[in-house]
Amino acid sequence: MSFRFSKFLARCLAAFCLFTAARASAELGQVLPMGDLERWAIFTLGDGSETNLVGGDSFVQGDLGAAGNGNVTLSGNATVNGDVYYKSNGTLRVDRGATITGSRFNNQNPLLRNGTDEAKAASDAAAAFAATRTLDEVNLSGNDSLSFTGAPGETVVLNLKCFKLSGNSTFTLDGAANTTYIINVKNQFCLAGHANIVFTGGLDWNDVLFNVRGKGDDVLLSRDSSFQGVLMASKRTVRLRDNAIARGEIIADSIQVQSSSQVIHPPLASP
Repeated sequence: MSFRFSKFLARCLAAFCLFTAARASAELGQVLPMGDLERWAIFTLGDGSETNLVGGDSFVQGDLGAAGNGNVTLSGNATVNGDVYYKSNGTLRVDRGATITGSRFNNQNPLLRNGTDEAKAASDAAAAFAATRTLDEVNLSGNDSLSFTGAPGETVVLNLKCFKLSGNSTFTLDGAANTTYIINVKNQFCLAGHANIVFTGGLDWNDVLFNVRGKGDDVLLSRDSSFQGVLMASKRTVRLRDNAIARGEIIADSIQVQSSSQVIHPPLASP
């Protein structure tokens, strides 16, 4: 057995073990028009020349969808452990060392157009919520920590100017199985330097939406940072690099996963 194949099996096993017991509550779908949007690990809406780039030794667990005029490129030793869907006007390029374990579906225009409509509707609906906690920004560094607690059945809403974590800082959200969080961010969104987003209580990845609004700086997850939840930045580029990991889903104009980063999406089941 080759070293590369052994490494791939180890990654798949790790992802399976991590999410075997995961709950697929789809609670966000009870407060936002998510539709079928939570099915994707990565979903892009943009019209750029390279809207999906998975490179280096990066790993994506779950399905990838490229709407718009999105092209998909897998380079280096990258792996997508799932299916890839792209439109009739898009292209798929897979370098010799890269791997797609699932199927490749071209000409998926209606499915992908539906995902685009759902993303816009969900982001707009989230942005319309009034804040339930008074906070202007989250800016943590140097082992700082900040936590919020939501009651059972509560939708906790934060409307922030920026969200920045660095230097081993931790942002913790606590709640019951039917608590939801909507975190709207107007400007910068950045995780770096072993920063962590942590859930406690009964929260699952699809109970929490980070909704980065409008055009602006790239959304960056880097340097061993760890993200959980649904990250939506429909008019921006999201970049993962330097061993960053996202557990949940990323929806953006453009997505680049590089430098041994990972996007891990749990299997969805009926509530």
